[in-house]
Amino acid sequence: MKFILAKSTLEKIIDWLLLLVIIIFPIAVNIVMVSPKDLLHPIISINFSIADLLIGLAFVIWFIKIIVFKEINYIKLPPLPIMLFIIIGLISVINAVSIKDWLKDIIKFIEYFFIFYILLLNNFQEISIKKLKNILFISAGIIVIIALIQHVLLNGSPYLIRGVFENRIIFGSYLCIIIPLIYSDLLYAKNIYRKIWLSFIILGSLFVITSGSALLSIITGLLLMSLLHSIRVLFRYLITVIVIIILSLFFIPQKNIKEVENFCNIYEQGKISENYYRRLTILNDLEKTPLLNKKVGTNSLIITNDLFMPSTLPKLRTGNRYKDMDNTKHVKQIYVEMEAALSLLAKNTLLGVGLGNYQQNISIYYGDLHKINTTEPNQLNGFLAIAVTTGILGLSLFLWIVFYSIKSNYVRFKEASVKFQCHELSLGLIGSIVACMIENCFSFLLVTGIFVPFILVIYLSAKEKFCHE
Repeated sequence: MKFILAKSTLEKIIDWLLLLVIIIFPIAVNIVMVSPKDLLHPIISINFSIADLLIGLAFVIWFIKIIVFKEINYIKLPPLPIMLFIIIGLISVINAVSIKDWLKDIIKFIEYFFIFYILLLNNFQEISIKKLKNILFISAGIIVIIALIQHVLLNGSPYLIRGVFENRIIFGSYLCIIIPLIYSDLLYAKNIYRKIWLSFIILGSLFVITSGSALLSIITGLLLMSLLHSIRVLFRYLITVIVIIILSLFFIPQKNIKEVENFCNIYEQGKISENYYRRLTILNDLEKTPLLNKKVGTNSLIITNDLFMPSTLPKLRTGNRYKDMDNTKHVKQIYVEMEAALSLLAKNTLLGVGLGNYQQNISIYYGDLHKINTTEPNQLNGFLAIAVTTGILGLSLFLWIVFYSIKSNYVRFKEASVKFQCHELSLGLIGSIVACMIENCFSFLLVTGIFVPFILVIYLSAKEKFCHE
């Protein structure tokens, strides 16, 4: 029986599905049904990413294509370090305390490092780099505009300025990936309107970014790119940074500056309970969380992009566990957690404690450390998190992927015979990866909300043919 759809049609469908994944990847949907008699315990709770569904659909169509048109011998696999990284993630189950949490993480790793990567590698051939960059930059502009709107409508709270992402930390990580690519395009752009658009995205990002680590990462990444480009560009970049710093004293909101100052200080001082519950309190007071509410019988069906529903917030207790430590100087939680993570890694050096099992193990390694859980939750050193969960083997393979990507881009950038397009994109990819790695020292990069652009950058770094497009 003749297949209904032509091979070229299937390829176009897969390509456009992948483009759609790249556009809408940050959008997560939480469908929760709660009873008015017990708001703290949902009857049904489903959290999923629309991008996950699209990746699954694209994979099914691609699988059908290779079977129908007998292309199984032509399948390209991801590079060796990525394959080995996935294998180590699978083996890490040996030490996992929670098989369920390991399974959740390994599924995500396989989905993005293998399935999404293999879809890009074996398809995505008819999408030009120019079209891909335009889509990325238009999406970035929309996200920055949304963040600017949040900046005005949400009373400027730094904890609620996050574009379309789950929190400001993931938003900062996204900017670490996209801003270097935009800056590289800006350096080579000829069209004045394009220059204005790209400049708007960069300056808008600086105005709304409230993650000090992300700001440091972006500034460093762009500095390296300027140095690689030319002394003239480096000089202009340094002058621009100095001017922006001076102007920030007058135009950048003080709350943004305060967040940067807080990041630069390894100590914190104030009311401990307020440090820990600050974000929950802001959400509760502003009542800005719900995006859509519908009544379903006697229950409430809530569709939102934030796991904290307004109905549950008033029930949360602020507590006074650390009241005796108020207004005393303490080392920040992130550094205390790094110390505990090193102790945990020392006991599980080779293969770690298993993917997804970080939180289950870290608490008992605080030991006699002077405080725990007294600042914003989930601040991690990404390299330590990878090492603790997959061991030194996993961390080594991750660093192999990173350095291989940087080297590939650097070789392409320095190659005199390559075309302009390769020269430009390679420089942006170098800055993007460097910025991501700096940010990974202060937050965990390998999370669902940032996997799509990160894997896209790794894929483009290994892609050979875009220099000739």
